[in-house]
Amino acid sequence: AGIQVFNGDETMDRYIERCWRIIQRVATKRDLEITVVHSCLGHFMKNVKVNASKVLGKKQVSFGMWLMALLVNSNTLNEMMIIWRNICIVLLSTNQNDQFKISLSTLSKMADQMNGDPEKTNFVLQNVSVTTKGHCSSTINADNDDDVTHDVEIDEDDRFCIESSFKKLFITIYQENKDLLKSYDAPEWQHLSANPLFSAAYLSRILKLYMPTAPIWSNLLLGTFAQRYGYSSNLVVPPCSCHFGRTTGKSESQMRVLKEAILSKKIYSRIDEVVSKLGDTIEAVEIQFADFILIKRTKNRVLPAKKQKKIEEPWNKRTKIIKPTGVYTSMKPSMNLVAMVNTRLLGQNDDSNLDVGQLPSFVRIENAGNTCWFNSIIQMLLASGHIVETIRKFHIIDKDLVPDKIFILSNILKTFISTSISSHTNGRKEIIDKNFIKDHFGYLRWAGFNIETYKKYCVFEFFQAAIIPMLLFYNIDFQYVLEKSMQCSSCQEITSLTRETWSFLLVSQTANEETFDNITANLFGPVLDMQICDKCLKNDLHPTSISILNCPKHLFVHLDPHVTNDTKRPKLTTHVDFGNILSNNGICTRSYSRYTLQSFIVVDGTDNKAHNMTYARSKLGWYCLNDTNITLVKSLSIFGDQAKHQSVMMVHFTRPSDIDVFSIALWNVFTNFSPINISLTTNLSLNDAVNYFAKYHLIENNPLH
Repeated sequence: AGIQVFNGDETMDRYIERCWRIIQRVATKRDLEITVVHSCLGHFMKNVKVNASKVLGKKQVSFGMWLMALLVNSNTLNEMMIIWRNICIVLLSTNQNDQFKISLSTLSKMADQMNGDPEKTNFVLQNVSVTTKGHCSSTINADNDDDVTHDVEIDEDDRFCIESSFKKLFITIYQENKDLLKSYDAPEWQHLSANPLFSAAYLSRILKLYMPTAPIWSNLLLGTFAQRYGYSSNLVVPPCSCHFGRTTGKSESQMRVLKEAILSKKIYSRIDEVVSKLGDTIEAVEIQFADFILIKRTKNRVLPAKKQKKIEEPWNKRTKIIKPTGVYTSMKPSMNLVAMVNTRLLGQNDDSNLDVGQLPSFVRIENAGNTCWFNSIIQMLLASGHIVETIRKFHIIDKDLVPDKIFILSNILKTFISTSISSHTNGRKEIIDKNFIKDHFGYLRWAGFNIETYKKYCVFEFFQAAIIPMLLFYNIDFQYVLEKSMQCSSCQEITSLTRETWSFLLVSQTANEETFDNITANLFGPVLDMQICDKCLKNDLHPTSISILNCPKHLFVHLDPHVTNDTKRPKLTTHVDFGNILSNNGICTRSYSRYTLQSFIVVDGTDNKAHNMTYARSKLGWYCLNDTNITLVKSLSIFGDQAKHQSVMMVHFTRPSDIDVFSIALWNVFTNFSPINISLTTNLSLNDAVNYFAKYHLIENNPLH
């Protein structure tokens, strides 16, 4: 419930994988900002006791709980792996071999360190004695009242029910030690004494119920873990003071009065019943609580003869109030409320939002022989922080449930992403070698891709055949709806005639050097087709027009790089406004239709001699990604009058603003008071509502004014 409410509908599987990324030191800024939840130690150990009682004898339960306590107090994953390896050996060993004795000694030493008190009992070795021959004897399994069947293996299909990277790690350690101990089943080791602590059933239960979710109940992510895992302290949100304690025992002790004295140990199913119970005798409850505190603090446990009185507030209304000097102050804020709201909410449309999720460094990819087109299209995808973050946050892909094409291409992108992160962490310039490219080209051909690499337009063919299905699989918003509509000149009704979904915008060369805004304005708009309005009685023909219904998060544009004598290339600009091609069935302002240029692919030469490279935007500027050669370029060489004339093949635009439920609700509130009856688009931001409100002066026509 906590991760769903506070982390934007985050599921348990995604939360565990986020914890894995944090511990592996590859977490994103978003991973470190959102909430990290933790279970109560008291409730967790109570659950451990319940499950230990199902497979262990009564005298063995304490031993089983202490093994889990060692895992709980692990501060790092390496420490937990060491403890888990020794626990596996102790519980899986059928006899007292050398591995068993070393592991038992290690766990006993760790238990002493965890106690911190030499006089405190060590439950790992409690009731375990060592004979003069070095054999261990124990009485913890000698329980006459115990009728539990021990050491019964859980079915393999029923053992591991939660999928996570932690599960795979601990299963691997479990299996390695299980294989290691098989050698002691040989006849030459039959002289060894039996292991009195053997319990494969309890170990299997731990592995099934607890180990897949280790970060939730252990110390792995407890407290301020930034320094522990090498993150900057500015990235991690520090825990509040109430999170320093290990359990909720403090609050439970305060709630005891409410449970026992006030509610009389009764359980209520509705909160209003509890409130009613508290409100009936509130004064008597306060006196009863005061008596409870007094008895608790005195030694004689007897109430005083004098009845307690209600407290009175010692303040004088005529006395001047002293201004507080702490956190809460009556000083005038540096910024008024409206300015703070604007700064916070309108800042969602800043281009700086596009930097979130971007790779720390671009990937250098070798050319495996006419594979520059593949390198360029991959670089275009990796230049988008939103696409990279979506791929990284996606759960593990099951190759049996997705097409081979998507599975192979996803593995390629994940390899490139991990290479960029590791090279940035190690401070080295790692390169994707040509052998990797050749091998995965073979996998792609095996999956059904039939791309002729010598052709000039193979970039766009690969985009259609591979990239579009992969983006759809990751549920990335990049498709727009093309609508053909008609507005009747008599009744003024707008009728939608046809609608088609497109994955890219096709733009042709023009006679003049135009920007994308002007080219799309000429591309869309009125057409020669004439239609009759079905909603009015007149048979006049009315003109039709073509427009788009929505502005997706990402917009890919395909251009013909071939320029003839009578045509010119489009003029690139850092921002493009597609508001003039949106349908009249929707209302939007600049924040919704305004896009930022993220990257573009250029081609030089003809078919066999053509070479592709990508220009990508980063937080530091613009870069030219030419296989293994990555250089920082000046903006003047791309935009403006001094820009180089290059044949642009594909362009990627991104919209900084995202879906905002509050803004949509506010927009509906504003437009419901408007006399204009126009349907609303699905994705709108707050400045859309504010700008529309200011433009049409709705407050003058507001019936509630």
